[in-house]
Amino acid sequence: MGNCVLNIHRLDMNKKRPDIVAYAYSTECGLGQAALMNIQAMRSLGLEVEHRRWEGHLPNEDGLNCPEQIYYHHWHPQRQEASRIWHSGEFGCARHVAYWAYEAVNDLPPEFLQLAPRMHEIWVPSRFCKEVFEPCGAPVHIVPHAVPDEIRSAVLSPPRTANAGTLVVFFVFDA
Repeated sequence: MGNCVLNIHRLDMNKKRPDIVAYAYSTECGLGQAALMNIQAMRSLGLEVEHRRWEGHLPNEDGLNCPEQIYYHHWHPQRQEASRIWHSGEFGCARHVAYWAYEAVNDLPPEFLQLAPRMHEIWVPSRFCKEVFEPCGAPVHIVPHAVPDEIRSAVLSPPRTANAGTLVVFFVFDA
């Protein structure tokens, strides 16, 4: 993860808050499932992650006033939030990390552009997404999607019935 926020902050056994407060969609869609897998990956690294469902706003809480607290945002700003003004006071002095992906070049929706200045870092799953989000101003790090071991080993193992010269394609799509 390079110089990402997770490498900077080490666990403090005397703390009263989780290492990371994760706001994510709680859905069966691709974005919700990706969030759950990333949260599980952070937990497997020994981090204490408190998962909260994203309800469209940050609650006023003590953690927002703690510079060591990390808030992980694995949700996309919605079109209905385009006119919303995100006040810096909503985010306090805690560290905020967004995990975003967007596939269009030169057409980043204004919802992302308005929220990006409030983020300390933006994590993206690919070099392509990094190039899309770099103009937002926050440091952008490539953090690939977490993939469960059973899927990773199935995908990375050679196909059992493939003949020499056969092209095997694994494609996952979520509509």
